[in-house]
Amino acid sequence: MILLIHDCLIENQTAAKVTFDKVIFKNVTFTETSLTGLELTDVIFEKCDLSNADFSDAIIHRTEFRECKMIGMNLTTVTLRNVLLDKCLADYATFRYANGKHVIIQDSFLSKADFYHSTLQKN
Repeated sequence: MILLIHDCLIENQTAAKVTFDKVIFKNVTFTETSLTGLELTDVIFEKCDLSNADFSDAIIHRTEFRECKMIGMNLTTVTLRNVLLDKCLADYATFRYANGKHVIIQDSFLSKADFYHSTLQKN
């Protein structure tokens, strides 16, 4: 079963170690949202605004970000496995100390994104 969350605003939310499995977020705006230690598996973000959201220490597995606005998003010490960023705007996003395998970034903008001490592997 897949859960669809669409056309809404998630505002002023702070939580740690939240898990989303088989969820589609479509046209969702995350404002003043901090979800540290988040765990995402089989999740799709489509046309979402994740600007300045804090997903630090997240584990993101088999997740797609499609046409998302991710300006200034905090993905520090994130673990990425089988992740797609497609047509995203991720200027100033922070991927410091990220560990990624099978990450595909296509047709996306990451101007001034921070990948300090990140490891991205093909396999």
